[in-house]
Amino acid sequence: MPTPDGPEGTDDHQFFDILYQQFALTTDAKDAYWGVGFDPDEHLQWQVFSEGHEKGSERKWIGSFNHEVDADFAAGMHGALPDLIRRLHDAVDEAERMDTARDQAEGVAAEAVLENMGLQSQITELEREIAFLRGTG
Repeated sequence: MPTPDGPEGTDDHQFFDILYQQFALTTDAKDAYWGVGFDPDEHLQWQVFSEGHEKGSERKWIGSFNHEVDADFAAGMHGALPDLIRRLHDAVDEAERMDTARDQAEGVAAEAVLENMGLQSQITELEREIAFLRGTG
């Protein structure tokens, strides 16, 4: 059962790593991008192709869709996923740094409160001693 921190107890980094590993296995994930084309002669007219970055590179068919928005989404997600995962990693790292900084600040505040309490106790004790000395002197 998935949890807010990731599937089956894995942490967020592991979840994003698994997602990236799955992306890396898709057609031409490292060497090309996915683009959308329209072919009116096909039953499913919106085609997604893997297209290399260099001129004359081979174009590979990925899949077909009934609707342009679906093809655009599939191609767009394929292109955006690596950046999204990098940003998610950065966000998780920043959240962990913020948690650590907050914990440290809370520790410093707690130490200051304890030190203040100790000083208040010393002040009270010194005031008693002064009062005692004034009473006898």
